[in-house]
Amino acid sequence: MPSRIAFSTLAFPDATLAAAASAGRRWGYSGIELRLIDGELIDPAMPAARRAQVGRTLAAAGGYPHWISVECEKRWHPEIEPPEVALPQHLSLLASWLESE
Repeated sequence: MPSRIAFSTLAFPDATLAAAASAGRRWGYSGIELRLIDGELIDPAMPAARRAQVGRTLAAAGGYPHWISVECEKRWHPEIEPPEVALPQHLSLLASWLESE
């Protein structure tokens, strides 16, 4: 089984999500960790139209058949929600973005 290795959009602070995803696929990465979208940190209050645009961008690689990674930095930010709260929320949010198209 080939390794499944993802890259983080933090590597692309000045690139669009489409450009970052395209480069990762071109270089052979199996997934993407969404930390920045078009150079901006992901905001949970992102408007619905913007979430739909993210879904369309990810769906442009034929449904983005690669991994999407979710990160919870509790180690470095102890004040954030515990993973038992944060990770299910992230999954639900990303699933809704991808299903919106």
